[in-house]
Amino acid sequence: MTDNPHLNSSRILSLAAGITVLASSSLWADQPATVLGTVGPIEQIEVLLDGAWVTRSLDPAQIGALKQRQSDNGAEGQAGGADPWLWLHGLPGGLQTDSIVLIQSAETLNIPLRLDRVPAKKTREFRQLESEIDALYADKERNQSAQERVSWQLDLLKTRLAQPADSDQTSQIDAEQAEQKLNELISERTRLRLAARRLAQKLAELKEQQQSIIEQGDRYRLGLARDEIDDAITQNDELLLRYRVTDARWQPRYRAELDTTESTVIWSMAAEVEQDSGEDWPAVTLHLATADVRRFVPVPRLPRQTVALIPEARTKAPEVASRSSLLQSASAEMVQDATGFATRLSPKTPVAIAAGQPPVHLPVFEQTIDAQWQVKVAPQQNQTPVVVASFTPELSAPMPAGHWRLFRDKQEQAGSRQGELIPDKSLTMSFGIDPRITVDYQQKPDNRAVRGLVGRASQIERISSVTITNQHQRRIPVAVLMQMPIPIDEDIEVESMASTTNPTRRQVDGVENRWLYLRDLAAESEWEIDFSYRVRWPDDRLISPF
Repeated sequence: MTDNPHLNSSRILSLAAGITVLASSSLWADQPATVLGTVGPIEQIEVLLDGAWVTRSLDPAQIGALKQRQSDNGAEGQAGGADPWLWLHGLPGGLQTDSIVLIQSAETLNIPLRLDRVPAKKTREFRQLESEIDALYADKERNQSAQERVSWQLDLLKTRLAQPADSDQTSQIDAEQAEQKLNELISERTRLRLAARRLAQKLAELKEQQQSIIEQGDRYRLGLARDEIDDAITQNDELLLRYRVTDARWQPRYRAELDTTESTVIWSMAAEVEQDSGEDWPAVTLHLATADVRRFVPVPRLPRQTVALIPEARTKAPEVASRSSLLQSASAEMVQDATGFATRLSPKTPVAIAAGQPPVHLPVFEQTIDAQWQVKVAPQQNQTPVVVASFTPELSAPMPAGHWRLFRDKQEQAGSRQGELIPDKSLTMSFGIDPRITVDYQQKPDNRAVRGLVGRASQIERISSVTITNQHQRRIPVAVLMQMPIPIDEDIEVESMASTTNPTRRQVDGVENRWLYLRDLAAESEWEIDFSYRVRWPDDRLISPF
């Protein structure tokens, strides 16, 4: 086969994984249309977060028939003898040329394949439409000629009727015949005009289809090595063609509805699928797969606060970042899952997805599960009471990160993007502000003093209070987070003052001196928390941030 002029073509661009890819040229035109087949129908699609795998079925009997027809054509005197490739048309221009494989009995067939890029206006589909359009134009010309003939006959009849009759009897006969003929011509003219409108409508439809093919771009035809195909395939077993296309994707769209009365969350996931691969996808079996590492922004956490001695060589305390800058740096933290994952989902209802059209939303699943919720506030930073709920989705495999639409008691809240979902891992997110919970945070001016005659020590006392008011007509679970400084040096002492309200827990999220206060706050009631602490350090040293 290496001596064949078709295989030695200088138009070969690359050879990878046994696939020869040729540039756009007139090579496609060298093959008679009678020996060209088409790829089989799409049977299955697996959409990735970036790209998709398409599986088509091929009929082994059709391949055998193509080989026989091409052999007959070569025997009739085709230049260069029979083409060494069996051509199948109809592959999209967006496929990855090194991904295409033939599969039979779950095994990849090891035979040479060749891909030839075909300009959009030279594809079989476009040329077929072109033939139909030419036929319609011929019909349109015949229709126009018929209308002209009918118009000429009508004008002739009107002229004859305008002439005087030879006798009364002849006039009566001619009048009856003329009226009958006139009605026939008018009916024929009406029929021809209606046919002309239908022809114009059909022409517009076919031209629109041609424009759609042009917009989808160039396509590929697939060549199978004819001398090796017989030994590679079995006539009675299904033959599959599989390839990967670019410009296709899906992304999850999550929804969570918190019911604070029932303490449940109804959460669901839909897939937003879109593609512009150059071919329309019919309503066949569709799978969704993930294989990407996804980034996400976590739920805001209270920053860890420390207090430290300033080295003696330094004479000036460093500037302390403002509260707003600390908040900004905390909220900008990005966490990335380095493990990666691969999950496969299968929507129940097949849906056709056209190339270049708006995304299609496919429901995947919905669950109703128990939730733990509370109104949470960290008044030292922000007095906003936020409804926070935690729930554990029932998953058998990880789900990718995505955007969530959030609802609380049937009212939509601001949505957010969350990280990937891990089986058996609780998910905590904000469900908006509770306007019926008010927070009043008061901090008195710091008390500064120096104590002792020998081993003098500086100290600062910070006294604050928080008042939480529940304006609901029912009990509301409330969580208050407060933070005392964490000493880094052993010469610094931090202690709570006697007036401080005892917390529920003195350590939260593994951070010491982070206190948590919990209470089911009764309807229309107040809850006051006193929070005060004292910091001591050697008088001859400076500390930060005080």
